[in-house]
Amino acid sequence: MMVPVQLQTDHNKKKTTVIALLDSASDQSFITTSLAHTLNLNIQSEATIIVNTFGGKAEKKKTKRVITSLFNAEGDFINVELLTNDQITPPLQMGSVLREDELFIREHLSEDEVLRLLKKNNDTVIPGILIGMDYFNSVMQLDEPVIRLPSGFLLTHTFFGAVISGAPQFDNGQHERSHFSKRVTNSCTILQSNQIDISDLCKLHTTGIEDMTSDEEINNQIIADFYSKVQIEDNSIFVCFPWKPNKMRLPTNTHLP
Repeated sequence: MMVPVQLQTDHNKKKTTVIALLDSASDQSFITTSLAHTLNLNIQSEATIIVNTFGGKAEKKKTKRVITSLFNAEGDFINVELLTNDQITPPLQMGSVLREDELFIREHLSEDEVLRLLKKNNDTVIPGILIGMDYFNSVMQLDEPVIRLPSGFLLTHTFFGAVISGAPQFDNGQHERSHFSKRVTNSCTILQSNQIDISDLCKLHTTGIEDMTSDEEINNQIIADFYSKVQIEDNSIFVCFPWKPNKMRLPTNTHLP
């Protein structure tokens, strides 16, 4: 899900509108390094993180932590801590609102929300911010119901306005199969500057002894297993969550009466 948000520069308090990607798979929130520099945001601290992209290789990166405020169209704001990263995602294509959904939206939403939802039709955007799970409770309006639009898309209310997401459904019960957008799913571990990364101790670089399975090979296997188990039944898509190997098996309660 993508929403427009406003940020203030630290030097003249001028507001700038950028696109934010809401990503529940990320446990941290990010801002592009270039945007943080443009807004002249003060650096609070530096840290080293490990970033895992879905289907990509885990990378260790140095990042900076900044604090800023994200404003909605009404002028309300939330304070956030963001980590800098060179890129959030590749350019993403914004879909167009279908005709039957547009009629529903015009009937049930305010004029300002209608204009905002229809403004970005078929545009290519580059998100400047990624909002992860650390701020999801502040962004998602959990007291508002999620509305299924006539096409099958979902209309979700957020702190920054209504968002359309999901996939359309058709009379024959088949889902529209479109290409999957590349999206970042981050798993980050913060390493303080005075801490040792103990993962390096498991490898003997001088003798060439390493784990026989690289992170990239594991991730590629996870992707292959994930897509091989996708099934479409009764107008629903069923998937099996991917898991990495060598994880401890959890106890079961099947022996209980």
